[in-house]
Amino acid sequence: MELSALQLRQGTRWNRLALASLVLAALATTISILTGIWALAVLAVVAGHVSLGEIWLKEERGRWLAIVALLTGYGLAVAALISMVFFTEKVELFAQLLG
Repeated sequence: MELSALQLRQGTRWNRLALASLVLAALATTISILTGIWALAVLAVVAGHVSLGEIWLKEERGRWLAIVALLTGYGLAVAALISMVFFTEKVELFAQLLG
């Protein structure tokens, strides 16, 4: 059984940072759902970008792990922005009712 050109180019090593970024993205999702703290998503995005660079330079595997982590991290960032806008509008409405 012969390997394809893509398999030969990719190598057999998995990028550990890509796996770590995916784990961070999963933790960020869980923590943001349970507590509303969104800061861990930033670490997942940073680790995802760095791991994509490492994968490109070292020809390692794990590109899709990093991409899923990036999509999750950026999705959480968008959700955080939407919730902040929604919360700010509710606080302003509540302040108008009191004042």
